[in-house]
Amino acid sequence: MTGHDWPCGRCDSLISLACFAAMRRRTVSSPDAAAANHRGSSRNAARSLIPVAFISRWILAHSVSRATHARIKGVSRQPRPAWAMPLAQHLDAGRYRNLLTALGGVVACTSTSSAGRLRYTLSGLHSLSRTHVFTSVFSSTTSGTTRIGWPNMATLNPRHSSMEMPENGYMVYHWGYGNEVLPCESDQTTCEYLDGVYKMHDVSMTYSFIMWGVLLGIAVVWVALRGWRMGGPSQKVGGVIDGLCDRLGRMRRRWLLKDTPLRSLFGRTTRLQVAILAIMSGYLLIFSFTGIIWKRWHNDNPSTSKTRTPLGWWSDRVGILAYALTPLTVLLATRENLLTILTGIPYQHFNFLHRWLGRIIFAQAMLHTIGWTVVEAYFYQPASVYRIFFTNMYAIFGVVATAIICFLFVFSLKPVIRWTGYEFFKVTHWVAAILYIGACWGHWDKLYCWMVASLILMFLDQGARFVRTCYLHFGGTKGVGFRRAISEVQIIGEGDDVIVRVDFDFEQEAWEPGQHFYLCFPSLSIWQSHPFTVASMPDFSSKVQHHTYLLRARKGQTAQLAALAGQTDVPVIITGPYGPGYPKHTTDNVLAVAGGTGVTFTMPIVIASLRQMIVPQATVDFVWVIRRAQDLLWLNKEFVEFKEMLEKNPGLRISIFVTREDQPHIPFCCNRPSKQFVKDSDPEKGPTTQVSSRSSETSNRATLQELLAIDQDRFSVQLLGSHHPTMPAVVTSFMERANKRGGYIQVLGSGPDAMGSDLREAIAKVEERDGLDFYWDSRE
Repeated sequence: MTGHDWPCGRCDSLISLACFAAMRRRTVSSPDAAAANHRGSSRNAARSLIPVAFISRWILAHSVSRATHARIKGVSRQPRPAWAMPLAQHLDAGRYRNLLTALGGVVACTSTSSAGRLRYTLSGLHSLSRTHVFTSVFSSTTSGTTRIGWPNMATLNPRHSSMEMPENGYMVYHWGYGNEVLPCESDQTTCEYLDGVYKMHDVSMTYSFIMWGVLLGIAVVWVALRGWRMGGPSQKVGGVIDGLCDRLGRMRRRWLLKDTPLRSLFGRTTRLQVAILAIMSGYLLIFSFTGIIWKRWHNDNPSTSKTRTPLGWWSDRVGILAYALTPLTVLLATRENLLTILTGIPYQHFNFLHRWLGRIIFAQAMLHTIGWTVVEAYFYQPASVYRIFFTNMYAIFGVVATAIICFLFVFSLKPVIRWTGYEFFKVTHWVAAILYIGACWGHWDKLYCWMVASLILMFLDQGARFVRTCYLHFGGTKGVGFRRAISEVQIIGEGDDVIVRVDFDFEQEAWEPGQHFYLCFPSLSIWQSHPFTVASMPDFSSKVQHHTYLLRARKGQTAQLAALAGQTDVPVIITGPYGPGYPKHTTDNVLAVAGGTGVTFTMPIVIASLRQMIVPQATVDFVWVIRRAQDLLWLNKEFVEFKEMLEKNPGLRISIFVTREDQPHIPFCCNRPSKQFVKDSDPEKGPTTQVSSRSSETSNRATLQELLAIDQDRFSVQLLGSHHPTMPAVVTSFMERANKRGGYIQVLGSGPDAMGSDLREAIAKVEERDGLDFYWDSRE
């Protein structure tokens, strides 16, 4: 008696010993006795067998893998050891069935077949299927005896024809798929098709791994170059790598910094981001069709007429690529982003790729679903095949996953977000993403690795946020326990120009200028938090920091917060800080351009750059574009102190542009607008609203007059009416001053998207120059 029916001979003795040890404890003499006592004996046998069975599962899975690799390389299979324990003396059919039922199909040992020899098989109804060995038991009763044989291939994959394990057959392991039974003893058409199925699956898995290999390789190169560039000055002088990086930087600034011309499709997005998306889309498109065996098979069997085409495995190809893209899409959406740590790119700049890769996954999911629907409903006959197909759990989970991805796609479109509100989008998007990953896991659990990676990234992100929040709010000098900040809420402005100012003190470490925090107002909603940049300067010598935030009142939570204006006890929970800190220590010249509330990003950076500069003649231009002159009252005290820095810093220049007023409401406060800085009104803005002089003059006239007073030749306020300043003129004026001074240049900006597009285009037109860095702060 031999173990040639086993995929690995090493497991034969172990499993037979397990069966023997379990069943010898309570032996019955006949099948009738076994049936009478099946409940108690089965349970006892199961208890004694489970530990060994699970060890056997592990050994079997690894042995099958090693045997498969050896066979692929052409190594002949070693003869397996002979059986030494005839279990037929100890087992009978009835008792064996009870044991199989008790264990749920973990281990099975069979009685003597009609041919007089023993066959022993493992079956893994559900639990063992995760080792990709077997998925079910094929049983038949002949002459009063039960025979447990190899599983029917239809249960391994109902999409393909059934095929039993031959006497001297073996299983070939395919990662992420059911095992292949060789040799194939079905008809030639079926064998050729099944061979193509497994080959196509292996090719698809290879392409998905290549994609991740390329991505990881790019990340490694990026990190290495970034580490080199962050080295000391001695490492940078005359370096070949530095010279190459500088040339690539100039090319990127000149050709890829501008907005893409397809603004109606991609919005205000740089050409660089669209180029990265195009490269990834091209890879996915090419390898969705490359390597497919374009052949058609037809089986004329009248009972099961099946036309087999490459549509099935092409649908699997796009499905596998969609699974492989899922962890990357999740990674691009995380706030505690690993890519930010490695590359230094702020997390919010990955949102564009996250959105479009999600749309690609949606398209792949739809193609996968449509493809297999056509195969099962049209190519596979009779019609009952299609009805049976939808009774399979993996098909049901597939339909659920497709429905969820459709929900994610529709409710992440910008018009729908504006209709439902950002808060609804944020909550439902996260919950639906979890459900989608779970449905994908249920649909094809053999590729669970991609789903596990996605879930790990999501929960690591949430866990890191929780740790950040706890670090800020637990402990401190005020005692043990959770400490909330208590804020004061004020409203500044009127009409469509209402700003909510939030101020509070909080004991914490100082942040860097330009960074932002997520604010949660528990009195409004504990489940919502939004990012806002700190307008106040950090105090590195104090344990208590003062926070100032400017929030433009719109719909949703900002409107609810505006209703709390005048209160001085609004609790706040903060998480952060996030984003890069500025200015860089190597920066000699700074141009900071802000539009509206974007001043919270630029003003602290300008103040910090003036404090850190050793030479006071450094070129620093501060440009603030506001709708009305009274908008200076948002930061009245801070702006007064900022103006005082003009006396000690001769390189500082402050320029204020007012875009919705053309007449000065306070005499002798403003300059005449210079034609070189005037731009025609933006058609996207539509008609502007006029504000009466009475409403302007009644808003702290004395304070506003002090803010607008022209007491320095390097301070200017220009009323442009319905026009906007031209960014090329702003950049050119600054570059003329900076080139005389020399040194590194840092251009920073924050504000409306249209302003960011104009500023990027102006920077792209700057002549060839090394040492120019540009950053636009955007958190869409």
